[in-house]
Amino acid sequence: MSIIHHPPLHHPITIYTCLFQLLTFLITVTQMLAKDNVDSNNANNNAIVFQEKVTWFNLDKPIEAILTIYKNENAAEVTREFYNRYAINEDALFSLLDRVCIGDSLCQPHDIIFDETININHEKEKTESIEIKIVVKVKDNPHRVIRNLLKEYPFLKQIEERLLKRICTRLKRLCIKYDDGKNNDENSIAHSVNILRSNYNHNEKKYKVTMERLDNEARKVSGYIEGNLWSDASQGDETKSKNKRECEIFAISMINLFKAPKSFLEIGFNAGHSLSLFLHNIPSIETVFEFDICQHAYVQKNFNIVKSIFPHVNMKLMCGDSKQTIVNAAPILVDIIHIDGGHDYNVSIL
Repeated sequence: MSIIHHPPLHHPITIYTCLFQLLTFLITVTQMLAKDNVDSNNANNNAIVFQEKVTWFNLDKPIEAILTIYKNENAAEVTREFYNRYAINEDALFSLLDRVCIGDSLCQPHDIIFDETININHEKEKTESIEIKIVVKVKDNPHRVIRNLLKEYPFLKQIEERLLKRICTRLKRLCIKYDDGKNNDENSIAHSVNILRSNYNHNEKKYKVTMERLDNEARKVSGYIEGNLWSDASQGDETKSKNKRECEIFAISMINLFKAPKSFLEIGFNAGHSLSLFLHNIPSIETVFEFDICQHAYVQKNFNIVKSIFPHVNMKLMCGDSKQTIVNAAPILVDIIHIDGGHDYNVSIL
């Protein structure tokens, strides 16, 4: 018969052994909990909060890269580092910051999402130009940013709406955030946009006669006219054409803001609508070089009409495939280049 001996609980060795085992157990559990907490924090910090494929173009080919932002990172800094690494167009950077910081709310209130220095000629100043820095942060109302600039530079009042639109075309979400579409007082973004549209409508009246004349003359010669800024035959309505003109008028406004261009080169004259738009809105242009395949019978006639409307401008039309005529032409240094011939990537690069 086996006898199992149970030592009494009050035995000193037994008590110490139990205490040691209990202490060891508690330490082990604490370590496990701490490890689980660290693992959990690491997993949480490594969680992806933003990931998107970004595509842009350089002089050789389209480039794609993936922007990834983790939870523990400064989203604005990561986005700017991504820009610096790949030398993305600055406008694309601002739009990307707008998406990350405003659309996905991943940035801090004081993070800068728009930072641009512009040089403006001012007749009353002795210097040739004035450098003005525009900075917009996540917390900023774009309209107030411009208003604060006006306090320091009152002469900017005449281009206030242009400056605002320059910001809002890049930071669309931020501008929408501060404008519910109902407020139409002078401090609202909607008010400024309405002023811009009013200015655009005024510009439309300036060149309407020219545009309609070019349209009518082309139709007399060929019975039809290829889609253009004034009448897009492929759409059957003016919506697309009007949007194109509005974008081009804004681009022209920004050109006039920074310099007074003297020369203009265009690939794709067609019926002359785009050239006329530029000449009506940039009176400083003195020389024009036009390249067109000249496959429509109305091209030469409309070119002569534009020359007669702007007799002070020296114009030259070169017919043929622009991939060849551009290469064969003598080197030309111009202030503005407008490409509206072949629209695919390879042709544009050539």
